[in-house]
Amino acid sequence: MISGEYLVLAGATALAIPVRYGQGLRVKSRKAGSGPKVSWTSRVCGKKFLQIAFLGQELEISRLQFYGQYKQAEPEKPARFIRRVLMAAREVNPLFLSEEKSWEVEAEVEFDLEWGLGSSSSLISNIAYWSDVNPFILAFMVSKGSGYDIACARSRNAILYTFIGQGKQPLVKETAFSPPFSDRLYFVYSGRKQNTDEEIKHFRPGTIPGKSISEISEISRKMAKATNLESFMDLMKRHEYITAEITGGIPAMDSDFRGFKGAVKQLGAWGGDFLLAASVASREEVLDYFRQCGKGPVFGFNEMMIKNE
Repeated sequence: MISGEYLVLAGATALAIPVRYGQGLRVKSRKAGSGPKVSWTSRVCGKKFLQIAFLGQELEISRLQFYGQYKQAEPEKPARFIRRVLMAAREVNPLFLSEEKSWEVEAEVEFDLEWGLGSSSSLISNIAYWSDVNPFILAFMVSKGSGYDIACARSRNAILYTFIGQGKQPLVKETAFSPPFSDRLYFVYSGRKQNTDEEIKHFRPGTIPGKSISEISEISRKMAKATNLESFMDLMKRHEYITAEITGGIPAMDSDFRGFKGAVKQLGAWGGDFLLAASVASREEVLDYFRQCGKGPVFGFNEMMIKNE
C-alpha cells in the first residue's frame, strides 16, 4: 500500500501496487486412503518451511513440522490459520473438500516471510481460487484488514482501493501508476515485521474526521497521477503528518531519518515492514544512507513492482 494505511479502514481511498514477489499453490487430488485428508507443504524461496497433516472432515491437525530459519513462538499458529481459511472456504462452498479424496498441497512463497509482503493475503487468494469462492468474502471471514492486499493479489496493475466495510464488496479501480521518476523511488525494509491484525486492534475508524479521510483519498489520487518528484515528495510528507495526527505516531522524517535528502514515508502498520523513500540523490547515496541506518534490503521501485507484460 503506497498511501491510505490505517485510514483505508475508515473509507479513505488507498493507492496500492501488486509486487512481483508472490505465492503459488499447487494442488493434486488422489483417491482417499488411510492417510491425511490434506497433506500440506509450504516452501519459502525453494526451501521447505512447514509440513502439516490435516485429518478427516474437520481437518484436525495431526502432524506439524517446521524446517529452516523461521522459528515460531507459537508453532501451531500458522497451521491453525491455514485450517481456519480452509474451513471458512468450505463454509462458503460446502462442496469444497467434500469428495472422498485426499489432497496434496504445495505452497511456494517467493520472498522472505519477514518482509511482510502479504503472505497471508496471497494464501487466502489462492485458497479462494482453489475452492471457487469470492476472495473478499473469505478474507473478511478470517481477517480484520481492509482486503486491499486481496485485490492486489489478482491484479497486474496499481489500484485505487476503497473499503466499504466488512462483508461488503470493495471498490477497486485499476490505475496506470508509472511515475516518470520511478528510478528515484525506493522500498526499504525496516527490519521489523508487523502483525497487521494486531496493529489495527487499537485503531477506531469511526472516530476519524471526514476531512482527514477526504484529504488522504485526494492524496492517493494525486500520487497515482504525479509527474513531478518534488510534488510527490510533498504528498508523502503531508500523508505522514495526517496519519501521525490520527494515530499518535511519529512521522519517519521526524524520527529515524531526519538527515535524509528527500522524503521517507512509512507503509502499512507503522513501525515495521517497508518504508517508501524518494530522493534526488544518486542510488549509491541512497543505498549508503540506509545501510548506515541499519535498514535494508533496499529495492528500487521497478525492482519491486510487478511487470505488466
